Amino acid sequence: MTRNSKRAFTLVELIIVIAVIGVLAAILIPVFSNVVDKANIADKTSLARNLNSMIAADKEEVVDVSTMQEAMIIAHKQGYTDEQIFNTKTAGTIVFNTQTGNFAVATKVENGTATLAYADQGMTTAPAAALMAPVEATEIPGIADQQFGMYLIDTTESAYQITVNTAVSVETGSVVVKTINLDTTAEGTFTINGDCDLLNVNAPNAVVNHYGHADVANIVAVDTASYHEFGTVGTIKIALGHLVIEASAVITSGIKVLDVASVTVTLFTESAITAEGATESELMDMITAGANHAHWTAQVAETIGFAAGSGTENDPYIISTAKHLLNMDTYCKYSWTWAGYEDWYSEHHYYTYYKVADGITEIDLSTLPDCPDFCGVFDGNGVKFTGVTNHGVFAKIGSKAAPVSIVKNLSFEARMIGGSHRGALCSGYCYGDCLIENVDAYGYLESSNAASYISYGNAAQGAWNCTFRNCTSHMKLVSTSANTGGFIAHQYCGTGSVLTFENSEFVGSMYTVSTGAKFKYFTAMDYAVASIVVKTDKNLPITGSYGSTGEHTFDTTTNVQYLADGRTGRIQGVTLTAPSKYDVFTATAPTGAVKAKASLIVGPNKLNYDGKGHEGGNYTGTAMSEYLTPVNGVFTTEMIKYFDITINGDATPRTGVSDDGHTYNLVNEGYSHTCGSAWVDFYIYDGNGELIQVAKYNFVADQDYTPVH
Repeated sequence: MTRNSKRAFTLVELIIVIAVIGVLAAILIPVFSNVVDKANIADKTSLARNLNSMIAADKEEVVDVSTMQEAMIIAHKQGYTDEQIFNTKTAGTIVFNTQTGNFAVATKVENGTATLAYADQGMTTAPAAALMAPVEATEIPGIADQQFGMYLIDTTESAYQITVNTAVSVETGSVVVKTINLDTTAEGTFTINGDCDLLNVNAPNAVVNHYGHADVANIVAVDTASYHEFGTVGTIKIALGHLVIEASAVITSGIKVLDVASVTVTLFTESAITAEGATESELMDMITAGANHAHWTAQVAETIGFAAGSGTENDPYIISTAKHLLNMDTYCKYSWTWAGYEDWYSEHHYYTYYKVADGITEIDLSTLPDCPDFCGVFDGNGVKFTGVTNHGVFAKIGSKAAPVSIVKNLSFEARMIGGSHRGALCSGYCYGDCLIENVDAYGYLESSNAASYISYGNAAQGAWNCTFRNCTSHMKLVSTSANTGGFIAHQYCGTGSVLTFENSEFVGSMYTVSTGAKFKYFTAMDYAVASIVVKTDKNLPITGSYGSTGEHTFDTTTNVQYLADGRTGRIQGVTLTAPSKYDVFTATAPTGAVKAKASLIVGPNKLNYDGKGHEGGNYTGTAMSEYLTPVNGVFTTEMIKYFDITINGDATPRTGVSDDGHTYNLVNEGYSHTCGSAWVDFYIYDGNGELIQVAKYNFVADQDYTPVH
C-alpha cells in the first residue's frame, strides 16, 4: 500500500500567510492609492492650466473675470462641460479663486486655509472662503460646515427653488434660488453672484459683493465693513453699515435707509434714496458721491437711472447724459448659445419708451465702455450723438416677440475703425422688425464690411421687415475685405423679408480694398437673400433692378454696384516681401502716410474642428498688434517677426512668442492642432486718420509653419 506523501497546510500556517498578506496590503494599498491620487491631481492641474489660459486670452478681448460664472462661460465656449471640471470623486478639487480670477487645484482645508497643489500665480495656500467649488443644489439644506465658497450645480437640469443658509460665498449658476441668507460674524470678503428673489445679509464684519439680480436686498448689518452692489436690484433696504452702489449697478425701485444715523452710502451710479423720517439735509449728509456720480434725487424712485419718466408711451424715460443711455441696458436681456441667438427671456422682455430731454442738442458717447441693447421706441428729439468710436449708438435693436422698434429724430457723428460687419447706429443684430426715421449719419467707418446704420439683420435669418424713412448718410465707408453697404452691412434675413427705403439715400463715399467687392445699398450672403422685397421711392445711385423706384425682388445675380460718380474707389493693396526667417517686417510708406497698425493674424485649420458648431471657417484672430511711425520712409515692426506658427504647441509661454523669439504659439483647445491661415498686414493711414493703403504678407497654410499635433 502506497502512502500519500502530500501534506495540507496547518491552521497555524494559514493564519501566518493571511497575516503576511495583510501586512503587505497595509503597506502597498496606501502607496498605490497615493500614486493614483497624484495622477488625478496632475490631470486636474493640467485642466486648470488650460482653463486659465482661456481666461487670459479672453481678458484681452473682453474684461477681467471676477466670478466663477464668468469663468465657466469662457470654459463652456471652448467646449468644456461641467462634468469635466466638477469631478469631485477623485483626489483634488478644481476651485475658482475670486481674489485672483483664476482656477486652482485644492487638496485639503485646515483652519480656514486651503492647500493648493496648483495656482496660476504660484501660491501654495489661499483662504478657503475665497475659493469657489461645485456643490449639488439638492444638498444645500444639509450643509452645515461648507469650507469652500459654493458654486451651485443642478445635475437634474430642473428649475426649482431652494433656500441657502451659509457662511461662505455663493454663486447660483443656472440654479433657480428663491432666498439667499448670508448670516455670519466672520471677517473676510463674501461674494453672492446670481439671481434670487430675496437676499438677506447679516454680516457685520464682512465685505459683501453682490452680482446678478435680486428683487430685494435686505441688509441687516455690514457694520464694520461694507456691502457692494454690482448687479441689478429692485429695492435695497439697509439698517446698519456702509452701502456702495458701484458704477455697474442698477437699482430699479430705490434705496430705503432704515436708520440714517447708522448708514453711509457711496454712489457711483444714479440712484433714488429715501429714508423714513429723514430730511433731505440728513440724507445728503449720509451720502458721499463717487467719482462717476452724475446726480442724485431723493423723491422719485420711478426715475432710477434716467433724468425723469417711467418708461411708458405717455411718460418715457428722459435721457440727458451718456450714462442714461447706457442704463437702457437694464431693460434688454438676451441669451447666446453655440446654436445661435435665442429669443429674449420673456421676464426681461420690455418694450420701453425713451426720449432725449428738451434742450439737449449734443451728447458725447466717447466715454461709454459699451452701448445699450434696446427694444421699444427711442426719440432723439433732435440730438446729435458724437464720439461714436469703439461701438455704435446701440448694440442690438428689437425683439422677435415685440412690436416694431423705432429709432427716430437724431443724427450721429462716428469714427469707427476695425471689426467685422460694422454699423454705426446698430453695431449688432436687429432681433425684430425696426423703423429708422429721420436719422442722419456722418463720419468715417472702416471695417471688413462697413455700413452707415445696421451691422446685421434678423439673428435667426427669418423674415425681417426694416424701413428707412427720411434718412441720409453722409459717411465715408471703407471696407477692408469685402463689400460696402450704404445702409446695412449684412441684412442676414430670409424669405419674406421686406426692406423699404422711403426718401432715404446714401450721399457719402465708399471705398474698398478688395478688387472683387461691390458697393451696395446693403450686402448679402447667397444663402440668406431669397425673395427679399426692396421698395424705394428714389432713384438710388446704383445699377441693378432695385436701383430704380418701385418694388423689386432681390436676386443674388443682380448687379447692385454703385455708378462711377467720383464717390467710390479702391484702397491700394500691396503685397509685402517676406523677410528672412525670424526677422521683422517692413513696408514702404506711401505718399501722405503718417502712421500704420501692423498685426499678426492667426487661425486654426478648419479641417480639424471638433464638430461642436465651429466647422466651416478658420476663426482667425489678432495675435499681436503694434502701432508704427515711418522712419526714412519705411514702417518697421519691432515685435512682429517671420515666426514659425504652432497651434497648441509646447512652447513657453503657452500663448505668445517663445523664449528664443522664433515661434508664436496659440492655445486653441478644442479647435485644431495645425495652422490653417495666417498673415501679417500693415494698415497705413494719412494725417486725417483715414486708410490709404493695406500692405500684406500671406503665410502659406501648413507650409510656412511647424505644425504641432
